[in-house]
Amino acid sequence: MNLLDVERDATCAELRQRVRAFVDGHAIPMEGREHIHDPQALDAALAKLRPMAREQGLYLPQMPRNHGGLGLSWVQRFVVLEEAGRSYLGPGALNCAAPKRCTGWPTAPPS
Repeated sequence: MNLLDVERDATCAELRQRVRAFVDGHAIPMEGREHIHDPQALDAALAKLRPMAREQGLYLPQMPRNHGGLGLSWVQRFVVLEEAGRSYLGPGALNCAAPKRCTGWPTAPPS
């Protein structure tokens, strides 16, 4: 399957609809200004969303089934990530967000 076939594929279309419904119904309504300067508020929002994503079978789309993920193809992952990215909470809620960047050493650098 290539990207041109995504819209014609029933599995991809159903997956896109499920992720879109989750983002529209749960992630976007939970967005708020309090997340800008309060990482604890952001973490609390994600802690509420992650169990919902797990219940709806959307959690860990990037992981293979034997590691608790959905076991999706690259094209199916593309569909999920595209829809999840419609909200800044979406990728974190599905636990497929990019890792946090290290901006410095937490302690003194190794010698």
